[in-house]
Amino acid sequence: MKRYRFRLEQVRRVRQVQEDLAAAALGAARQEEAAAAAALDRRHRAVATRPRVAGAHDGALLQAQRLVWDAELRALSAASSALVSAGAHVAEQRDLWLAASRRVRALELLDERRREEHRVEADRAEASRVDDLVAARFGRNHLEASE
Repeated sequence: MKRYRFRLEQVRRVRQVQEDLAAAALGAARQEEAAAAAALDRRHRAVATRPRVAGAHDGALLQAQRLVWDAELRALSAASSALVSAGAHVAEQRDLWLAASRRVRALELLDERRREEHRVEADRAEASRVDDLVAARFGRNHLEASE
């Protein structure tokens, strides 16, 4: 009997490469998300540690401090938005990786099923060959005994 060969092996290899690329993209997205979380944390600490002006001061100093605070809060808001965006990108990349993984797994299951079918067929062919051999020997032995 012919040796087993999965007819979709090349497709499976391509799908495996696609899954590997999707996994790499997911890893990169997770790194971007971690960087965005770290940037947001730095912004929170910067706002929390900024000195506050207390007491009576002139209007120019208060106006300058307000401009600095507004800039800090805009930067904090931008960092928060970047983290949300990075989280959405991670979710998207995870979905792409899961889809690629499912395609590979489907081909692996098909290969396993075909391999098992081939094994069963090979076992049948071997059993048939053994049966033919035994029947031929029995026939020869029976002929020799009757002579």
